[in-house]
Amino acid sequence: MARTVKRFFSKLYDYVFYRSYIEELFIEIFILICVLGSVFNIDYNYAPEFLIRVLVFDGVICLAKLLPIPGVRGFFTGALMRESNKSLYFVKFTVLNILLAIVLFFSFFILQEGLTLIFCGVYRFILFYEKEKVQYILLLEGIEETANLGMPQMETRLAGKESIKALVQLGNIRSGLTEAVEEKMKSEKLKTDLITNISHDLKTPLTSIINYTDILSSKEIMDEEAKNYIRILGRNSERLKSLVINLIDASKSGSGNVQVKKMVIDFNELVSQVFGDFESQLSAKGLEFIYDSDSEDAHIYTDPEVLGRVLSNLISNACKYAQNNTRIYAKLLQDERKYYFSLKNVSKNRLGISADELMEQFVRGERSRTTEGSGLGLHIARNLVEALGGEFRLIIDGDYFQVFIELEKE
Repeated sequence: MARTVKRFFSKLYDYVFYRSYIEELFIEIFILICVLGSVFNIDYNYAPEFLIRVLVFDGVICLAKLLPIPGVRGFFTGALMRESNKSLYFVKFTVLNILLAIVLFFSFFILQEGLTLIFCGVYRFILFYEKEKVQYILLLEGIEETANLGMPQMETRLAGKESIKALVQLGNIRSGLTEAVEEKMKSEKLKTDLITNISHDLKTPLTSIINYTDILSSKEIMDEEAKNYIRILGRNSERLKSLVINLIDASKSGSGNVQVKKMVIDFNELVSQVFGDFESQLSAKGLEFIYDSDSEDAHIYTDPEVLGRVLSNLISNACKYAQNNTRIYAKLLQDERKYYFSLKNVSKNRLGISADELMEQFVRGERSRTTEGSGLGLHIARNLVEALGGEFRLIIDGDYFQVFIELEKE
């Protein structure tokens, strides 16, 4: 029995000083005294001096919470005011509570006991709603901070025990996310550095192989079989060189390490130049390149090398995988702010793959590893378009293949 009584007063003490605010405690004590007064038949209308004593007693208990004791809660309205920068709701609650406090003060002397008691109950319910709303706002703020890898704000007098526990857990989650992101970034950097270094190391001996192959191919003293081997060696050396360049581009564009130097260029002229680089390859496969622009004046502020690399990858991809003796259609449209470039063709085989998957690294429309191409062209093109601040999309429908690019004019 004694232990139960002790536990009760311990919890009561904890609630009065550490869990309740002054506004709550004042109203609850007043309601409690009014209820006890009704039990003992005290008529406050005929005993105003008794009512004043009740208010003074109530006020003294509540103001004792203002003593500089660590962890003791003061005015809820004051705490809202100090942290009003966190939410507009805090400002609204502050103004509302001040108005309610003024009305409550005058109601003790103007209204009858019953009406004052009802008003106190309404005020207490409003405080309960405000506290719950505040906890929700604090937790929402903590979640947003965690999502942005920031540390949730736990130094607030407005958070309840459960909210503090939740904020601590969010802080732990944030720490775990930060470590995971840092580990991921470290892993990606190591992978990028490895690919870049190996690719650069391969370029030097590969260039020598290509140069000596060119020299040997010009010799007349070799028989036809030796010349054929030299041609095969030269073709595969060029293919390997292209793969190395693609690996370097993929590592740079994938890590966002693309240097963009913008200038005003003519989009139509750039397309014409890139087409010229592939004209012989397209003709060899019977592919007809048809380009249509809605304007002869197609000036754009962009990096010509990066955009040229994008167009080169797209036309190269079409040259490798388009059905022979068909047409490749390219089109350029514009409005006041953007250019819209599209390229479409019919593939040799039905593309049993999604557009998103096709843009991933080392993925090709044709699954056979014996076909030409590294599977990096579209992946690099998308990354480079995004580096230019544009959008890159694919549409695949059976053997129908189309690319869409959106770029800002300026």
